[in-house]
Amino acid sequence: YGLTCAAKFSAGKGNFYVLGGAFVERFDYDRLNSVIPGVANANLELSGTDYGYRLGVAYDIPEIAFRTQLLYRSSTSYGADGQFDIPALGVSAGALGRGNLPQSVELKVQSGIAPGWLAFGSIKWTDWSVQKALIVDVPGFPPANSEDIYNWRDGWTVTGGVGHAFNERVSGLVSLSWDRGVSTGWDHSSDTWTGVLGASIKDNIGGEFRGGVGISYLTSATQDFGDNAGSVVDGGWAYAFNIGYKLSF
Repeated sequence: YGLTCAAKFSAGKGNFYVLGGAFVERFDYDRLNSVIPGVANANLELSGTDYGYRLGVAYDIPEIAFRTQLLYRSSTSYGADGQFDIPALGVSAGALGRGNLPQSVELKVQSGIAPGWLAFGSIKWTDWSVQKALIVDVPGFPPANSEDIYNWRDGWTVTGGVGHAFNERVSGLVSLSWDRGVSTGWDHSSDTWTGVLGASIKDNIGGEFRGGVGISYLTSATQDFGDNAGSVVDGGWAYAFNIGYKLSF
């Protein structure tokens, strides 16, 4: 949950903005039916909450539909707690987890390029390398002081696209994104390519229908280290749909 505000100042042909805000982030982790050699299958559930902030600047020139924004989002750290269970043995105990989620910096730019046409793009760096492992402690029970090892590298997300107003009521956009996989061989977090088609239709009463479809391709990956070393995940497709209606008054 987040709230971001902006302070606006006139600057040259446009406006300069100072951005700031805060967010509340909830972390939920489930590791179900995991195999513990010599014991039995076990379940681990953790949850936690942390707080962070956003800071940034932006500049726009409404006359040419130009806007650029640079936004920083802080990292978060967790002392998550929960439950560790071995159902076959009737064992249940409290569990503690420690880990980090990353800071990020994102630059967005858009501009009119011709009458009725808009180009936009963004690049985002996410500090996933801060999360080396999730440390789990179950006092008195295995896996006491165990680790889920990730050893992720930093992530990069690049997006580009164009939008077009067909008339005063109907407009659309198309975009393509590349999200670099963060795996270094400890899991299957591979590259993702996503194409998006979107449309907007305004009605006669001040409302606006918005909808879109996204198609993602997740590239194949091989795990080289850890308990599942040698496992392979094939490339595959994912689909997303969105529709909404906004009424202004």
